[in-house]
Amino acid sequence: MAQSKPLSLQELALLNQEIAALVRAGVPLESSLAMAGSSGSGAQEVLMLRLSQRLREGMSFADALQAEGGELPRMYRAVVEAGARTGRLPDALESLATFAEQTLQLRRRIDLALLYPVLVLLMAAVMFAGLVAFWVPRLSDAFFWLQIPETSWVRRMVWLEQHLWFWAWIVPTAVFVLFGWWWFSTRGRSGLKGTTEATGWSAFRVLPGVSSIVSNFRRANFCDLLAMLLDHQVPLPEASMLASEAAGDGALRRVAARISEGVRSGHSLADCLAVGRELPPFVSWMLICGERQGTLIVTLRQVGEVLRQRAASQSEWLRIMLPTLLVVGVGGTAVLTYALAVFVPMSQLLRALGEFNP
Repeated sequence: MAQSKPLSLQELALLNQEIAALVRAGVPLESSLAMAGSSGSGAQEVLMLRLSQRLREGMSFADALQAEGGELPRMYRAVVEAGARTGRLPDALESLATFAEQTLQLRRRIDLALLYPVLVLLMAAVMFAGLVAFWVPRLSDAFFWLQIPETSWVRRMVWLEQHLWFWAWIVPTAVFVLFGWWWFSTRGRSGLKGTTEATGWSAFRVLPGVSSIVSNFRRANFCDLLAMLLDHQVPLPEASMLASEAAGDGALRRVAARISEGVRSGHSLADCLAVGRELPPFVSWMLICGERQGTLIVTLRQVGEVLRQRAASQSEWLRIMLPTLLVVGVGGTAVLTYALAVFVPMSQLLRALGEFNP
């Protein structure tokens, strides 16, 4: 059977929506998936064909997904299996699709925040290279024909013009390399696990506000996924580990490991959260209250919504303020560089002419 690349996050969201619609409509999955899969040759279509073939062989849908192994994240397979076991497969698929779409929305916000400053930097680099290529030869000719000795600054400009092809490509190449790395690292074809675990997120934590956004977003994912798993009858020890694995954060993994080990040993969730400071006090307090009141699933969703709204608000600030700050920085540097490249040698030339005695 033909193999395909693992699904991207967007492909996984579309697959969820289509399968959920088919299940709700009561349409036989094996024929519907085969028909949908024959419409293209991408990873999503190939996976549909393989699932259809497995269903024809007598597998249940959950078993067919389980047989895909690395094609789909373990957390995804666990949610679908639990949804099928409890008779709520469409709800499980739609909740996964919602989660994937929210992840994509935050990713787009960060992309938009970085796009304009990167374009400004790229244009500034290209324009400076053009300035050196066309301005410096004429400046050097002026010093030569007027028989004025070149200053050290002019000699540096001449060196830049003579070695133009050794340095002019550095900034554009660096921009494209960083853009490609960011694109593929944050869009790695690893399904839900790749939503926040990609290395590209960590790389941009140095930007103002990004670290807090990523932390809140990962915690929101953890709470939402844990609520989803618990709602589909997945035991808390297993659900916490799966949710932390999907969230892709080391601190959350430590929390989940402590919860899993503690609950299996007979301890309460409050006892597990009392140790360590990986979660904000507000989150820990809400989860403890939820367990005591018997409303842990509802509380997890409330906490996830609060954290997600906080991350969305911070990302909106990032989308507005970060481009402004970066453009001011990049634009200011570009203007200063152009001024030094043009006005310093011109002032030196005029000063030399003023001191010239025929």
